[in-house]
Amino acid sequence: MFTSTDYDPGAQTLDTIALKYLDATPGHHPTAVRFAVPWPRGICRKVDRPALRAGNGRPITFQSWPLAWWPDGSVKWTAFAAALDAEHGEHFTVERHVPASHVSALLTAHEVEDSIDIEHGDLAVSCGRSGHSLVREVRRGNVVVARNLRLIAIHEHRARIGDEDRVTRRRFIGVIEEATVERSGPVSAVVRLKGRHRLPDGEDAWLPFIVRIFICAGVEPIRLVHSFVYDGDANVDFVAAVGIEAAIPLRGAPWNRRIFLGLDGPGVFSEPVCPLPIMTERDDAQGGAKLEPNPERLRQFAGESLVQPGGAAATPVWHHFDLRQDSADHFVVHKGCGDRFTRIEATHGRRAAGAIAITDGHDGFGFGMRDFWQTHPSALAVDDAGEATARITAWLWPTPDDAPAMDLRHYTDRIHGPMYEAYQCLNWEAGPADPERSNALGIARTHELMLWPITGSTGREDIAERARTSATPPLLVCSPEHYRDSGACGIWALLDRSHPSAHALDMQAEAMLDHYVAEVERQRWYGFWHYGDVMHSFDPLRRRWCCDEGGYAWDNIECSTDIWLWVSFFRTGRADLFRMAEAMARHVSDVDVHHLGPFAGLGSRHNVTHWGCACKEPRISMPGGRRYCHYLTVDERLADVFDEVCDAWPADRCEMVTAPTWSALCWNWVTAWERTGDARYRDKLLRGMNDILAHHPPFISGPTCDFDPADASLTRHDPQPPYSYHMTLPFGSPEIFFEMAELMDHEPWAEALAGYGRFWALPAEERLRLVSFGFVEHRSEFSARMIAFASRRDGDPGLADEAWRVLLDDLLNLETAVQPDTGREIQVIAMSECRGHTNRAAQRGLQIAELLALVGPPSDAIVKGGA
Repeated sequence: MFTSTDYDPGAQTLDTIALKYLDATPGHHPTAVRFAVPWPRGICRKVDRPALRAGNGRPITFQSWPLAWWPDGSVKWTAFAAALDAEHGEHFTVERHVPASHVSALLTAHEVEDSIDIEHGDLAVSCGRSGHSLVREVRRGNVVVARNLRLIAIHEHRARIGDEDRVTRRRFIGVIEEATVERSGPVSAVVRLKGRHRLPDGEDAWLPFIVRIFICAGVEPIRLVHSFVYDGDANVDFVAAVGIEAAIPLRGAPWNRRIFLGLDGPGVFSEPVCPLPIMTERDDAQGGAKLEPNPERLRQFAGESLVQPGGAAATPVWHHFDLRQDSADHFVVHKGCGDRFTRIEATHGRRAAGAIAITDGHDGFGFGMRDFWQTHPSALAVDDAGEATARITAWLWPTPDDAPAMDLRHYTDRIHGPMYEAYQCLNWEAGPADPERSNALGIARTHELMLWPITGSTGREDIAERARTSATPPLLVCSPEHYRDSGACGIWALLDRSHPSAHALDMQAEAMLDHYVAEVERQRWYGFWHYGDVMHSFDPLRRRWCCDEGGYAWDNIECSTDIWLWVSFFRTGRADLFRMAEAMARHVSDVDVHHLGPFAGLGSRHNVTHWGCACKEPRISMPGGRRYCHYLTVDERLADVFDEVCDAWPADRCEMVTAPTWSALCWNWVTAWERTGDARYRDKLLRGMNDILAHHPPFISGPTCDFDPADASLTRHDPQPPYSYHMTLPFGSPEIFFEMAELMDHEPWAEALAGYGRFWALPAEERLRLVSFGFVEHRSEFSARMIAFASRRDGDPGLADEAWRVLLDDLLNLETAVQPDTGREIQVIAMSECRGHTNRAAQRGLQIAELLALVGPPSDAIVKGGA
């Protein structure tokens, strides 16, 4: 957590932003660090050239560029790519305006007929523009250290013929169909390769992919981000393996080659491909022979290059090594003498860092996989280690020898209405599931790898450092104060230990966050398709989460869980919250969203399977909290998804929409507008805003409208269905509506939002008098932020009290807690029931932060349940 000592207050101005590492720091090898900083409106101009400075004054190789813009044309977010190492220290600043100067190109990208060639220093990388090889070769100086990096996918088809189950498997290879240079220096290069996996004869194709290759001047490791989309029939098309392999040319004898595997923490498995015998035969003084410890074995394990060591010819050459993570709590290392022989178990452990490398005494190459154990099953392998060319493979999903094929079928053929499975189920009756709507078609998964050219002198410590930075990439972040003051990160208050009520609320909000962070570990919410999500509801009778009950299972950010986590990170600076929110951003954008097929651009509501709900919603696929992740980490994959979903609505269809649907479209359009500056998206927003303002009164003239995607217009739907008004509030609608009022300085829109807040502050009979449709007799706890907005606008303390009363109405049971910094006992509001219902936890935590910002802490009378 950030404290006042983490930053030099004198270094923080509108023109200078203080930074520090989130958690992990670079080691002695330069590491490519990508991050972004937000600016208040009007501060950073297009002509400014923000610069990154190390606190100790050491020069930095970096590049910066705008990621997003304010409506006035000033820069909202600036991205950086920098080569950093331990000698730069841990504290940095970004200076807004640095006099323009010529920057020598430290990295060049050349597009030729069949390749994209990138060079910096003595490292050269040649990327393919077509064919199978994504990376044709990696060369250090005149030596090729890796070549022919390609994608592998094994298709498994299952069929039952009579009493016989037949399984056939076919090996597909990734084929590039489109190659683009997205960034070409002077410091950072990004190459985007798009294609599909094909059979060798080129006839059949499946599993579309996008691979980005990132290269930074002054940094040898190459970052690779791989995404694939499932486009099969889950009933017959099983994914038996997905992998990335490279050929590694090797020189010298097998006994001078060494394998490295990154295991638990700093642990590294390391041994020669051909270990020399422990004992060697020596002549004794009497002319006989005796066995003695082999001194050359000691030299071999110390990393010395040997010419013709004794006993090598009689020692097996271990051609195969693999590291396989089969669960969140177990990995195993195998080794073998080749494909024709059994593998033996070399060691076991709990959670591997996920790294593999091979050297030949001169050069070498390795892979590091991020989230290796979290996204199990996963594996890393070296084959043909004793041959002239070895193969390193990162198995994102291991082969059938190590893991069963993916099973993406739905869990049932029924829709179970009583289990909150889909609100199309009328009268809570079970009905047949629509196979098209419960289909995995179009879901995706993304992995990040680091590719390492290494030297023959590489040792355990070096591999451990590389594995650590691959597993937890270093990231520079701002202080909570700057994120708040920028105005680019939503409405929320800083932590306040000085006010008892605010501190009590913050402690409760932190307790809820701690609970969910801990539940990920306790419940083992890990795995290839699960990592990043949490469960929706807890069953107190069974004392476990409802993993098997329709809409109560996986959460799929139902009530802005991701926005809650990002706002909580902004307030606290906690690294664990950032990493949890980052994993959720990746999961939701990939797994919970359909990227092709009839529902492309829409997300799936909460269900037993992530993609299984019949309700396909833009409120799941919208940028939401993932927008913050995109900016903070400069993540191009998330930008791809934003582009996919932005205009996904069929242009020839006019449909009835509710507030969650239209507000999700607003998230799409605001994000597209600030990223591209395209005024079409601003105009879509204004059209809908003005149409809503034309309804009398706005926001309470009916919760549903007819939306025409051709012109983005909204017309009041008649007759209004029996739809609950509270559904307009918990899905990110208030957050984006507040932002729209501020972005456009739209006074009528702000007044309408305040009017909506005043409406929710009315007694139930008054609300019923104003509205004759929808469910408004029970005031939604989600409305507290709207009442607070009205209070802030009107300067009405009575509305402020009412806002807190609404939020805390059923949370007035107090419990005693110890204040960490003083040790004294204080009364805090009990929120234990929120910990078993993610909707409530996310909304309560989010609204606490928002109300503290809008109207300040509640009075003692409100906290104690007074009037």
